[in-house]
Amino acid sequence: MSEHIAPGDMVEGQKTKINARKIEFKKRSLQRHEITKKMMVAYSMDRNCTVEVVEKINLTEEEKKNRDNYPIFGEVGDLIRADAIKLCVAGMRDLLGGSVKEGVSHRHGATVVNCPHHVIGKIQVPWQGHNLHLGMTAKEKLINK
Repeated sequence: MSEHIAPGDMVEGQKTKINARKIEFKKRSLQRHEITKKMMVAYSMDRNCTVEVVEKINLTEEEKKNRDNYPIFGEVGDLIRADAIKLCVAGMRDLLGGSVKEGVSHRHGATVVNCPHHVIGKIQVPWQGHNLHLGMTAKEKLINK
């Protein structure tokens, strides 16, 4: 179980827990993902978002080999935290409904989704709070709890 904060870090899971203040479905966003070579729908998440792996995805040896060149994490409990995350969900249509929960992101409501579909999340904009409040930088890459 680890938390990743560097730009470009990714998590991949069969089931994930997604938390963001804003999740936007990108119209005409069905695209073939560069790693999986599968058709996936893209979402843009903004404002203090996290993606946590709840269930690890079972991969063949060839699929594992394809992921060696990428900073991708897939163990149960692995988490990415950032200000903006690009999310790709296996499917052909908008699958994330989500419910708004008050108090999850302290003062503001957040959309919380338990996604049962194959998900890959990638950090686009790192959260600057690690620099300001914790004295850490994204270059350190990994924060262990």
